[in-house]
Amino acid sequence: SEAWLVPRGAGAPIRLTEDHRLDSSEPERARVLAMGGLIAHAKNRNGDPAGPLRLWPGGIAQARAVGDADVGDYVMATPYTQTVAVPPSGGDVVIASDGVWDAIPCSAVAHGVALPGGGGAAVSSV
Repeated sequence: SEAWLVPRGAGAPIRLTEDHRLDSSEPERARVLAMGGLIAHAKNRNGDPAGPLRLWPGGIAQARAVGDADVGDYVMATPYTQTVAVPPSGGDVVIASDGVWDAIPCSAVAHGVALPGGGGAAVSSV
């Protein structure tokens, strides 16, 4: 999941989260490997690597999650946190799953939130 703060008026969206996908997060890959975890792609029917990098056992693609006990201590439930000042004009926080962010860029979501009617208009435009 990702969360973004979209300032009202002018200003670029501010990412509030970090990516914990093994494919794109070198720090998370390094942490899991240092603990002795196995990171590899799943295999397709022909035995060729397919899909994102995954943590084995379990085969999950995230290094931080709630649950997934079959992966053991390699997956952390501790979220990334930070403190961000809300702009004086205010803003909207948009939280969505990775699947949404894979399909819709943050800039499009920020544009939708800025439409007259705010978040409700954004949902309709998405």
